[in-house]
Amino acid sequence: MLQVQNLNKAFPARYNFFGKPTHFVKAVENVSFTLAAGSTLAMVGESGSGKTTIGRSILRLTEPDSGQVSWKGTNISSLPAKKLRETRKKLQIVFQDPYSSLNPRLTVGAILEEPFKIHHLLKKNLRQERVMELLLAVGLEADHRSRYPHEFSGGQRQRIGIARALAMNPELLILDEPVSALDLSVQAQILNLLIEIKQRKNLTYLFIAHDLAVVRYISDETVVLYLGRIFEYTQTELLFSDPRHPYTQALLASIPRRSPWENHAQTLSGEIPSPIEPPSGCVFHPRCAKAQAICKQEIPPRKARPDYGWYLCHF
Repeated sequence: MLQVQNLNKAFPARYNFFGKPTHFVKAVENVSFTLAAGSTLAMVGESGSGKTTIGRSILRLTEPDSGQVSWKGTNISSLPAKKLRETRKKLQIVFQDPYSSLNPRLTVGAILEEPFKIHHLLKKNLRQERVMELLLAVGLEADHRSRYPHEFSGGQRQRIGIARALAMNPELLILDEPVSALDLSVQAQILNLLIEIKQRKNLTYLFIAHDLAVVRYISDETVVLYLGRIFEYTQTELLFSDPRHPYTQALLASIPRRSPWENHAQTLSGEIPSPIEPPSGCVFHPRCAKAQAICKQEIPPRKARPDYGWYLCHF
C-alpha cells in the first residue's frame, strides 16, 4: 500500500557570510520500507533519529530532498498541489502535541467541520451530523462540540485530534508519538481506542514512538532508526525476542524492569552524535560496545535476518 524508497532530507544548519548554507543536518538518509494494507509499522529511535521527519515527508508537510513515496502505485513525491490535496484525504496524521495541533480560537465542532469545508463536502446540516458521529466514535459526547480545546484534558484533546484525522475516512494514519505527552493511564485508553478504530475501519498505521513497550503492544513490524538511518527492520515480536543490531539490543536493555538484575545487555552510553558532522563508517560506532576498526572506516552492509527482515552491521 505504502512504499518509501531512498528517502532523503537535510536541513541547513550553518551559513556563510553571504547567507549560503555550508553545513546541513542529515535528518533522513536513504530510508526505504514498505507498509502493507491493514498492518501497523512502528518507527522507533532516540530523539533526533528522524522519525517525525519521515512521517511529515510522506505527506509532504516537509518536502523531501530526494527519494520516492508511493501510495497504491501513485508517486506522491511528484504530485501537483491539486492532486496531492485529493490524495491527502486518504493519508492523515495525528500530531504529538494534542494542544498545539488544535486551533485554540475554534470550538471543537468548528475544528472537526473544517475538513469538510476545505474539501467542499456535505451540506451544513450533514456536516453537523458527521461531527457528532466523529465525537462519539472517539469516546466523547456530542455536546462537547461547543467547547474550546483548552477546556479539555490532554487525553480528550488527543481524542479530538484522532477524530479530526478520521473525518475524511482515511485509509492510512500516521501517528506521531500520539501518547508520549499523556499520563500512563490515559496512554492505555488512547492505545486501546486506536486499536479498536483500526479494527473497525480496517485502517493502516505508521506509528512513530520512542517507547518500546507501546510499540510491542500496537505494532506488527518495527523499524529501528538512528541518525536518520534504518538500522534494523523486522517483525515486532522477533525484534524483542532476538534483536540483531547492538543499538536495538541497547534500546531493549534500557526498558525499565521490575528488578535491576533483569538487565543483562549493554545499555547505551554517551550522547547521540551531531547530525551535522556524523561519525565516519558506522555512525553508531562511538557508542557501540562491539565496535572494531572496520566500523570506523566502512559503512556496514545490509544483512538479511534468517527469520524475517534485515539489519546493518559488520558483525
